[in-house]
Amino acid sequence: MPVAISKYVKLGKFGKKLHTFLPVEAWGRKGNRELAVKFKNFRPELVLVVGNCPVNFGILAFMKSISPDSKIVLFWPDTLINLEQQQLNAASFIDVAAVYSKACEPLFSKMGYGKTAWVPFAGDLNFLKGKVAIGSSFLYDLSFIGGWRPERESYLSVIADNFPSLRIHVQGFYWKENCKDKRLLNSFSPTPLLAGDFGDLIRQSAINLNVIDDTNYPGANMRFFEVPAAGGLQLCSSCPELESQFTDMEKIIFFNGPDEMVSKIKWIVEHPEQADVIRKAGHEYVKENHTYRNRINQLISI
Repeated sequence: MPVAISKYVKLGKFGKKLHTFLPVEAWGRKGNRELAVKFKNFRPELVLVVGNCPVNFGILAFMKSISPDSKIVLFWPDTLINLEQQQLNAASFIDVAAVYSKACEPLFSKMGYGKTAWVPFAGDLNFLKGKVAIGSSFLYDLSFIGGWRPERESYLSVIADNFPSLRIHVQGFYWKENCKDKRLLNSFSPTPLLAGDFGDLIRQSAINLNVIDDTNYPGANMRFFEVPAAGGLQLCSSCPELESQFTDMEKIIFFNGPDEMVSKIKWIVEHPEQADVIRKAGHEYVKENHTYRNRINQLISI
């Protein structure tokens, strides 16, 4: 949809920025009409609407009017605080709301979605060129990939305080502008990483820190699956919805608060062979149970 709508955006770069923050209804309607025509011609069995994709609820109504048996699925991959009015408007025309967090299910039911399903994120082994880095000579002792957040900086600062000799690497946006603890920028890059490069950094790091955003709680973020899919060892903040599946100290290493994080890092440093076992088990578990092929099969079967 964003690509279709972009063809109708006027005024060049200014128009694109304007439409990002103050959507122009006329431009959006033209893109939506194009979607309706494509649907009429192809009549797909399954339509997947992702997040706040700017599909007008009238277009969904049109789809149902000419092809009642086509299944329309909303995949909601975001925190609830980013819900927009269009999700409420569309509820009557969505067959299934697939949500990344189990805690979201009852809320979508209250919004009027007739059927909901918990469909978490997953790991793409092909995209990440997933393989397990066992017994490797790591380039970094600990890495964090992701944009700056105050809670992320706080945890990394605790690590720097307690492990001054660790080779810490940070990769992501907004760190240079916002990070107050300049020690964390000794090894830093703002460059986004894609595909194998993203996976390579994970495999080059003995420990991959994952601090799940407060607004994602109690669900998992994408990195929760990407780290083991790429073959890395994940040290992750509490994630109640998946802790029964990803057993602590078997497939992942969880921590609840800075003190436990410090003790878990000490254990990893002192037990590299046991850490390799966890790294491999996490990778194999995601490979068998938490790929996007698994998720697509789940969506089809709902």
